[in-house]
Amino acid sequence: MWETVAEYLSTHRIETLGSILTVICVWYNAQANVWGWIIGIAATGCYIYVFYDAFLYSDYLLNIYFLLMS
Repeated sequence: MWETVAEYLSTHRIETLGSILTVICVWYNAQANVWGWIIGIAATGCYIYVFYDAFLYSDYLLNIYFLLMS
């Protein structure tokens, strides 16, 4: 099972980075730390790339909107 998880993480690095950044963003925002916004913007950038690469254009455009609003 761990081999499958390791294989997934190694082939989906940007998506994994976006997920980790999102968790860190939530933690910082719960602590009322300004770094939560900056890390959230970086996580959104990761998801923009992932959705564009997967041809999920509606999610891609939604994340661009999130980026502009933050």
